[in-house]
Amino acid sequence: MQREIIRLFSAICLAFGVMFVVTLFWMVWERDNIILRDDNPRRVLGELNIQRGDIYDQNGTLLAYTELANNIQQGGTRIYPYPQVASAIGYYSYQFGQAGVEEGFNDYLKGNGLRSISTILEDNLLNQFVVGGDVQTTLDLPTQIALHDALKEQRGAGIVVHIPSGAVRAMISAPYFDPNRIEAFQDDESTEFPLLNRVTAGNYQIGGALQTTLYGTLLSAGVEPNLEVNIEPMIIDDILLECALPIADNTTTLAIAYQFGCPSPFIELTNSNLRLSLIEDAITAAGFATNPTIEGYPVLKADADFLLDPEDWRLDAAGQGELTVTPLQMVEVISAVINDGKGVSLQFVDAVRYPSTAEWEPLTVNTNTPAIMQPSIARSIVEVLQQNNFGNEILPLYGHVSVAVSGDQRLYWFLGWIPMADDESLAIVMVLEGDTLTSEVLLNTLSEFRDNLP
Repeated sequence: MQREIIRLFSAICLAFGVMFVVTLFWMVWERDNIILRDDNPRRVLGELNIQRGDIYDQNGTLLAYTELANNIQQGGTRIYPYPQVASAIGYYSYQFGQAGVEEGFNDYLKGNGLRSISTILEDNLLNQFVVGGDVQTTLDLPTQIALHDALKEQRGAGIVVHIPSGAVRAMISAPYFDPNRIEAFQDDESTEFPLLNRVTAGNYQIGGALQTTLYGTLLSAGVEPNLEVNIEPMIIDDILLECALPIADNTTTLAIAYQFGCPSPFIELTNSNLRLSLIEDAITAAGFATNPTIEGYPVLKADADFLLDPEDWRLDAAGQGELTVTPLQMVEVISAVINDGKGVSLQFVDAVRYPSTAEWEPLTVNTNTPAIMQPSIARSIVEVLQQNNFGNEILPLYGHVSVAVSGDQRLYWFLGWIPMADDESLAIVMVLEGDTLTSEVLLNTLSEFRDNLP
């Protein structure tokens, strides 16, 4: 009898032990996953008790807010009065979560970043209504709309950054989506991944956009800009490589070849004048091996483990190797060029505001950025690209046009800038993708953007 009691007691202890371990597993190790599950009613109830904070552009224009229902327990609706900013600020949905600023500053917009742990626990326990904080972005709505309208008929991406501050003024991924109807776009398989932010997560073949980095490296190695080169088209692995812009002569100088986006001189000179390790160093300095960071803004593309292939150097020099980049990485390159060789810290949110207060609290910005190239090299690149004015005398638009081949598609890159007063500029990167693209399409898109700027 005593043996049976001991066995029963042991079985009960074992059962309680198993229950304890299982409970501990779900409460500790799987806690975050349970909270994020779409079918978690506690999560939905918690969201219904929050008046999510507002999002503004740099001029105080309201970009996102929550419209509460009559009964707070019924929750509210997230409203985006300007759907053109969706690529930049992202979206918020009970069902599909968050993206962009809505994700990066989610805790603050929900009010969690403003309350102590004890207050959060008390509010959750008592099911208290919570008001979130407001966020001020560096976006400029007129610039954002101008970029959106220029790209709305295309497939690709564009970003505009203020120099020298590094503040992102506009960011577009096309095709775009309406964040007020996020559920419709999430389920529609025919919209070509509209929820993907091509600026921060698109893996684009770099192609001729690598020429800015290579040109600077060649100049650093002592190659003269007026060196005579041949720019005849080349075919490598069935890929036709030719100038991005029409040019009359097949023989010209290295500087002019760079100006017109001609790949063949860079392929030949890379082989004869530079060691592959030097090119790797230039690629690393340009930031192609790592992703740029924007404080509070999610960047999804992973860092690249990039190594040039000594046996396939021609493809690597043409930008048709394994290296892929995002427009975010390319805007760092052109930003450094027009910033006298010094890199910039990209910034997307510059201030936050506590509920029921009128004053914005500025965020600290990291201004300690390394130099990407020597100032003299940066100035030499600027001098060449100033020969390409795709604007006019009143509003110049300087830059470099190049082409890449990705499968059956052609990609056209633009890296350039619009000069402003007081040594300020707007750095612009645009990439278009399509089966029948030409440089003329890219230039027309750039012209439309420039003409619609305020």
